[in-house]
Amino acid sequence: MENQNTTNNIQGNFIDVKEIIKLLARNWHLFAFFLAVSLGIALIFYKYSPAKYRVGATVKINIQERADQDQFGNLEGLRLAPPPKDFENELLVLRSSSIIEDVVKNLNLTTTYYVKDKYFKQEIYRFSPYFVELTEDHVQPIKTLFTIEILNETDFRIVMDKKHIEIYSYTDHSVVYELPEFKIDETYRFGELIENPHMSFKIILNSEFDVNTALDRKYLFSLSALYDQIGTMQSTLEVEPAGEESTVAYVTITGNNIAKSIDFLNSLFENYIDRNLEKKNFLATNTIDYIEDQLASISDSLLFTEQQLQDFRRNYQVLDIAEKANRMYAQLDEYETQERDLERQHTYYRQIQEYFTRNMNSSDLLAPSSMGIEDPVINTLIGELTTANNERNTFIANNQQLSPAFATLNATIENLKTSISENIRYSISNTQVQLNEVRGRINLLNAEINKLPQRQRELIGIERQFNLNSEIYTYLLQKRAEAQIIKVSNLPDSEIIEFPKYHGKAFPDATVTFAFAIFMGFMIPIAIIFLRSFFNETVRTREDVERISPFPVLSEILHHSSSVFQNVVSEFPLSPTTESFRSIRTSLILQSADRSSKVILLTSSINDEGKSFCSLNLATSFTSLKQPTILVNLDMRKPDIFIDKLGTEPLVSIHSYLTENAKLNDLIINTEVPNLDYISSSEINADPVEMLASEKFAELMMRLKEYYSYIIIDTPPIGPVGDAFVVMQYSDINLYISRANYTNWKFMRKKLLELYQKKYQNVHVILNDVRPKWLSGPSTYYTYTYGKSKKNILARIYGKLSKVKTASL
Repeated sequence: MENQNTTNNIQGNFIDVKEIIKLLARNWHLFAFFLAVSLGIALIFYKYSPAKYRVGATVKINIQERADQDQFGNLEGLRLAPPPKDFENELLVLRSSSIIEDVVKNLNLTTTYYVKDKYFKQEIYRFSPYFVELTEDHVQPIKTLFTIEILNETDFRIVMDKKHIEIYSYTDHSVVYELPEFKIDETYRFGELIENPHMSFKIILNSEFDVNTALDRKYLFSLSALYDQIGTMQSTLEVEPAGEESTVAYVTITGNNIAKSIDFLNSLFENYIDRNLEKKNFLATNTIDYIEDQLASISDSLLFTEQQLQDFRRNYQVLDIAEKANRMYAQLDEYETQERDLERQHTYYRQIQEYFTRNMNSSDLLAPSSMGIEDPVINTLIGELTTANNERNTFIANNQQLSPAFATLNATIENLKTSISENIRYSISNTQVQLNEVRGRINLLNAEINKLPQRQRELIGIERQFNLNSEIYTYLLQKRAEAQIIKVSNLPDSEIIEFPKYHGKAFPDATVTFAFAIFMGFMIPIAIIFLRSFFNETVRTREDVERISPFPVLSEILHHSSSVFQNVVSEFPLSPTTESFRSIRTSLILQSADRSSKVILLTSSINDEGKSFCSLNLATSFTSLKQPTILVNLDMRKPDIFIDKLGTEPLVSIHSYLTENAKLNDLIINTEVPNLDYISSSEINADPVEMLASEKFAELMMRLKEYYSYIIIDTPPIGPVGDAFVVMQYSDINLYISRANYTNWKFMRKKLLELYQKKYQNVHVILNDVRPKWLSGPSTYYTYTYGKSKKNILARIYGKLSKVKTASL
């Protein structure tokens, strides 16, 4: 269970808030560096980035109910206003490609002019010293910069060199072909045609510009495709309602040139208002045109019958007719008026039927009421159809054909067309029946009139025809006047409340730029610190060791700045490292107070963790108690590193002692350190386990206990070899050495659990090379490896990287 808890603890990798704050504080230099760098970059970015400016205006869009009423409701029979419109739809219309296309063409925005300063190019508008006049039916290169150098008042130099250039047709609005490379470097006169198979235009000098100010500067211009420019302007244009219940909209645009943006919005509003008025006047104009055609036709008939009446009365001296004949002709006039009205209705219904047969656009269809035909059902249906068609045109203008609402609207239009067609067929049939009935009455009345005297009949016929034409002419004049009054009285549905004006710098924004720089100045070092901590698998603090170890942590050994392996306790008796060893010595004495002789074994996970360093200094620390102490080097797999520090060459190695008949007195070396003796491994042995498990080694340990109060045994690491496991049967205390920011916690945990599972007793863990916060820099006094005497290059690089402090497990 304890092992399982240990595993869970290490996998939890918990970091508390206090540890995080301490970790960040230890790396303050990273924050200072990245804050300085990010603020410097932000300053350069803010100062040298091409600026973009915001221009805005406010427009009010009036939404009126126009289904069956308008401000001229007293003009009976005329319902010429367009159908109701929706505020949200009008906002989409303001951003529609069709309106922006007119603006781009009016302002010639497909040609952009620049002036080049030392580092960047800046767009100029209305202040260019020259203008480009394109040949309309000729292809032109787009998406490239032409450089213009003005030489004098008459000549200029044009330069362009680019690979993979597109050749565009402004007639077809499409890329015709591409060239792998295109170059030009020529001198021309202003106004001269510059033409080759791939381009054709003139450079016209701006007469209002002082050429002398442009001689030492470089100017540029570029051509762009129409629809690319439309998309660019559309992407920078924003139209938003002022409020949920408001019909006022805020219109803003962001661009590199303030004057250009103001002109764009002014032209946008002008086009929008003109389109609105054109749409409102469309039905009235169509009605007036229709009435004009009818007036032209009826005026000829009226003149003819008037002249005919005058001639008849003059020739035959006939001025009046009998009362009976007068009544008959009056009734005949009434029947013929009905006949004409029915014929007009019949003709109108046939035209509508032909519209639908040809699948023509029904948005310009005249309602029956505009023709003096009272048919409320068809009037309502045509009004609904016109409204639906206008909504459909709005969808198309905004490229929303894929919307589900667009499909629903198409279905509604088809249903309305079907309903109108059915009503038209019924009206045609009904009108034909009424027309046949009236014609029958006319035929009967004509038969009665034929019984009158001939002269009388002729005069009555002429007068009747004249009166009929006169009534029709008067009626059409009245309807034309009504339609003209409505057309003249039309006002736009939109008005500009605030005209376009400068609203400030949009990009780069100082607050956003420097706030983002400060944010990145903190986030980058935080990311570096925590990423390194996340990928760092070494133990760093005592708490790390306690979380993974089933054995108690005895103590910590503070870092020493020496770059070589040395006896710190002897050479630096007042150093913090020496105090660490004295503290360990005290703890070990307390734990083994009941023993006359104490055997202390030191091992570790791998080499370079400071095991031999700890053995030497711990042994030296015990000598200060005036007790005989011996350091036994059982690491027989590498050269002896203690000899240089203890100042004596051995006569016999432990290998010779265990395998030959060497004497114990020859094996033990008296060192320069008082009260400290030493047994050297000296000779390298490939497999010392058999010797350590021999009876002679057991006898050696027994004899050493008789002579020494403290026996310090330095063994090989238990990671690569198992020598220490054999010797642990003779030890009283086993010290497991780990090194901060070096020992891999996963491998260390594995070896500690192995010791725990094998039930080894009196195991204590020591964390070596712990760096207090006032110390920095890598530790370099553990420099030996098996078969080598120096760190490899990867270890030295790792030591440099370890300057970045990392979080605990």
